[in-house]
Parts: sequence; C-alpha cells; structure tokens
Amino acid sequence: MRTGRDAGYATLFATDRSSSEREVDEALSTVHDGCSALRRHPVTGGLRSRTRDGSYRCATG
Repeated sequence: MRTGRDAGYATLFATDRSSSEREVDEALSTVHDGCSALRRHPVTGGLRSRTRDGSYRCATG
C-alpha cells in the first residue's frame, strides 16, 4: 500500500518508462532544491530502481 508521500512521488514520474537522471532531477527540482538526496530516497525506499546506465524505473513488486 502506498502512503501519501509515495503517491505524491508517483505523480512526478511515468510508471511505464525509464527516466534519465536529468529528467529525475528536473522533476524533483519542481518541489525541492536538494535533488540528489531526493533522487536517492525512492531507490533506497524501494519505489524506484536505478539501472547500470543511470536511468531510473518504477520498482516492481
């Protein structure tokens, strides 16, 4: 079950495609200045996964 925080994050990104690190930064910068920290939290929290090429995908499961 997604919390309100998770649902808010999901509205910034399409769930059906990968996002480049630049796209993630641009989306996150619309809500906060600390993009690098915000980019890591969804990965460590299991909402997104980061691929070897540096792109981010919606975590499955």
